[in-house]
Amino acid sequence: MEKYLPTLTRLGLIVIVWLGIISLTLNYSLKRDLNIEFPYYQAELTSHYSRASSVFAHFDGIHYLRIARYGYQDTGTQAFFPVYPLMIRALTPITPSPLFAGVMISIITLIFAIFGIYRLFPHHKLLAIGCMLFFPTSFYFLGVYSESLFLALSIWFFYMVKKKHWLAAAILAGIASGTRVIGCLLSLSLLVEMILHAKESGHKIKIFRIFGLLAISLSGLMLYMGYLYRDFADPLMFMRVLPMFGVDRYDSRLITLPQVIYRYLKILLTVEPASWVYFRSLLELFSLAAFGSILAIGYKLIPFSQLIFALGALLIPTLTGSLTSLPRYVLVIFPVYYILARKLSKRNLFLMQLISLLGLISLFSLFAIGRFVA
Repeated sequence: MEKYLPTLTRLGLIVIVWLGIISLTLNYSLKRDLNIEFPYYQAELTSHYSRASSVFAHFDGIHYLRIARYGYQDTGTQAFFPVYPLMIRALTPITPSPLFAGVMISIITLIFAIFGIYRLFPHHKLLAIGCMLFFPTSFYFLGVYSESLFLALSIWFFYMVKKKHWLAAAILAGIASGTRVIGCLLSLSLLVEMILHAKESGHKIKIFRIFGLLAISLSGLMLYMGYLYRDFADPLMFMRVLPMFGVDRYDSRLITLPQVIYRYLKILLTVEPASWVYFRSLLELFSLAAFGSILAIGYKLIPFSQLIFALGALLIPTLTGSLTSLPRYVLVIFPVYYILARKLSKRNLFLMQLISLLGLISLFSLFAIGRFVA
């Protein structure tokens, strides 16, 4: 116990500093005027919660609360996968409110995610956790969002894969596929790892066993598609409603990455630099460029199965023709934090985290007053 105490103490200090910064930023933001850019604020938040509490359910959070309370009665909410709101609904009777239940799920699963990084990466784990917590959009880990839950499921999936616990990994992947659409990437990672293991060990590949595990790993997505077909006659409705959350998104055709990049460069060259559109577009394009560059530089440092997951999680959102919300979506690409911890010197890592910290304060203060940042 004693030999782990210094490391655990440093980990505790990182978390305390992170929470303190978020708390101070929130207190500052509460003194500023609101600029609400999303629906149901009065009906679902201010009529039930304080302004401070409501911050953690801004934007998508309010949709999760409505799904937990009313189901998928609002057209468009089908874009949000069911596992997280189902957990909120299940915990609401034993908690003070649905919002409290959602935040508690996020906090508890974030703790599991941090512990998972601690187990998955034997070296540089504290630096990786620091990179994750001080990332500019990490405040979503505390909100009524599925980021913490999905992150925990993904990290522990790869830990189970590392230990060759295939059934446990498949079950975690199945839950993840019912949490976010990119959860289906874990099935591909599972397939790759099982094939590599069979070749390395000299064992024969058991086709039926692999198919069974893959079916389990996709069960969340398949069940949700079955529900959408039964109730809305459209198993792909979660894709078709995406344009409702942004005029720049397409539901009927896939847009290639070069097209998306060209479109964003055009925005940056034609839009007024002082405008909110310019700021958001720059932030979204930078998220793509930064995470793509880090993966390109450090791909040899992570297993191939993690690289598949990381690249898929980065690129799948771009297929809609937009990078909207990408600064938040990249939060769950945890291999990037490990690469940063391995590649950067302590001095450069400190400088990067200082810049990230300033970004965290800026973006959270904007989010808290109702501005859409991701």
